[in-house]
Amino acid sequence: MLYKALGISIGFVLWTALWLGSNAITQQLLPGWYSGERLSYLIFALSKTVAFSLLAGFLCFRLTKSMQALGILCLVQFSVGLLVTVLYFESAPLGYHLSFLLLLIPAHSVGAILAKPRQNSLY
Repeated sequence: MLYKALGISIGFVLWTALWLGSNAITQQLLPGWYSGERLSYLIFALSKTVAFSLLAGFLCFRLTKSMQALGILCLVQFSVGLLVTVLYFESAPLGYHLSFLLLLIPAHSVGAILAKPRQNSLY
């Protein structure tokens, strides 16, 4: 049980730290480009969502070996994402917000699938 809680927490903290850190770096390096109204930035932000979700799902499953823990992480990420979407709804188009939320759970799940040990079918 402790490993599951730890795996969920680490996955959430990793995703959040990567998201906030990459936003801060992007804002410092490219201040004019960092805007919720630019299509290139929105595509970049969605790409980060997928990449960070893959990493969080991978790490959570690798640490816990539990799809239940992954499901809880997905629920937590989706809930926080929904809250942030509501708070920052005016900062980006509706399509971005919907895409962001719809990509979270599948990307976490693919990360977990990639973390599962595979048996080599050639031998």
